[in-house]
Amino acid sequence: MSKSNETIREADFEAGKVKEIYANYRGDPYSFSAEYQLEEKLGKEVKRLSKVPIRNVQDVYNALIDTDTFDKLLQQGLKEEYQKYKDACVDFFMSMKDKVRIEDLIVHEPIYPSSRQKGKCSICNEFANIHCVNCKDTIWLCVDDWRYHKADYHKLSD
Repeated sequence: MSKSNETIREADFEAGKVKEIYANYRGDPYSFSAEYQLEEKLGKEVKRLSKVPIRNVQDVYNALIDTDTFDKLLQQGLKEEYQKYKDACVDFFMSMKDKVRIEDLIVHEPIYPSSRQKGKCSICNEFANIHCVNCKDTIWLCVDDWRYHKADYHKLSD
C-alpha cells in the first residue's frame, strides 16, 4: 500500500548521490541497495509518496477516524476531476467514524512494514523518508522540501 514510503533514501548532497535502502516483504532492510545521481532519482522519480503512510490495519483505522489524515489522503489520492467531492467525502466518513471498528478492517498483503525508522520533514513536519547524511543532526526531508535543504545547507562553491 505504501511500499515506496518504506524505501529510505540516504541523500549525500555534497557528493550529489542518493542511496536507496529497500525493505523486503517482512520489513527487514534488503542486504543490497541502489545508488543513483541525486537529481536523477530525487529530481524525477520520487514524486508519488503518500504523505500519510498506510502500512497496516492501525494506519487504515487512524485514517478513517481522523479528519485531517483522511483529508490529506483524499487530497493526494483523488484525481483532479473528483477533488470537488473531497469535502463531502470527508464529512460523510467523519459522520460515521464512531461506528468504525478496527477489528472489522482487513488489510490484504503485501504490506511492507520497514523496521527502519523514518521521520518528519525538518521543514514542513510531514512524513519524510529522505535522510541527509551530510548533517551532524538527524535531518529528515520530504520529497517536496529536499531541494530547499540542499540549497540552504549544502551549497557547493563553483
